[in-house]
Amino acid sequence: MIGQDAMVLKHRQLVNELYLLIQTLDPATFKAELSSAAEEMMERVKERVNELLENHPVPDGIKDQLQLLKETFEQRKETFGQRKSQLQLDAKEEWRKLFNRLQPAYEGIAQSLRERNLSVPILRQTNYTRSIFHAINGLWALAMIQHGFGYWGNIITVSLMLTAAVVCEIGRRISPAWNKKLMTMFASVAHPHETYKVNSATWYLLALAILASFVPPMGQAIAVVVLGLSDPAAGIIGRRYGRLKLVGNKSLIGSTAFVLTAFMAAMGVLAIYYPHVALGHMLIIAMVTAFCGTIAELFTLGLDDNFTIPVVVGFATAVTLAFL
Repeated sequence: MIGQDAMVLKHRQLVNELYLLIQTLDPATFKAELSSAAEEMMERVKERVNELLENHPVPDGIKDQLQLLKETFEQRKETFGQRKSQLQLDAKEEWRKLFNRLQPAYEGIAQSLRERNLSVPILRQTNYTRSIFHAINGLWALAMIQHGFGYWGNIITVSLMLTAAVVCEIGRRISPAWNKKLMTMFASVAHPHETYKVNSATWYLLALAILASFVPPMGQAIAVVVLGLSDPAAGIIGRRYGRLKLVGNKSLIGSTAFVLTAFMAAMGVLAIYYPHVALGHMLIIAMVTAFCGTIAELFTLGLDDNFTIPVVVGFATAVTLAFL
């Protein structure tokens, strides 16, 4: 029998090793030559899981996640063993499936540690479907802002959507079954950690409501396009090529991708919808909003950047306009 602190430490070690394994298996960076390293990491995680399940008392919630991990590894071993004679592409596909199955188990264990005020990494892995969804939402919001129902019409529309989202959030907290159903429904675009937190869509709608109420249409338009295009660009490029880290897991190359994409996005919005603005003013607005958006993306640690980025960019645009 081990003490509570030692038990928490063992779970934290498991989470850290599992996090590294999932990072290694990220489809954006995984290569065939990493298979051996991934196998070794997986074996270490399996040993820790088996040790916790067999030798130590484990709370039921965590025990379920550990059992899920064990079954996932066993299933992967059986399936992979049957495919040894097939092409390398099949092996890579098996690693991708394992990558997808490990994430919910990781977040389940990680959340139990967060509830004990322990800091563990949040998974934000490459998800191309989510990135496309992100961009579509930005373009949808842009269309509403520029071609929608006017000031009050847009406020009412966004407020109704936000109310529906809040009702869903309350329902998720009351009913675990409802939470599971919603997360399953949106599994292709949701991050695993959103199972336990307010999801990004709710934060985004809150940002839209604030922007619609207090920021001029130009600021709203730039804000939603910057978020819709620059945030996915920073994530995809940063995870694939990021080596030099700046804040947390944010990389220099990712932030560079964000600021460049944000500048081009802002210039595009201004050129299409506000061609009467002088070129010099366009450049100033685009540079200020790109810089502010990058800072918001880089230093958003406690809140969701689907809220902070558009709010910061929108108000930065409004303030810049006031001085031009």
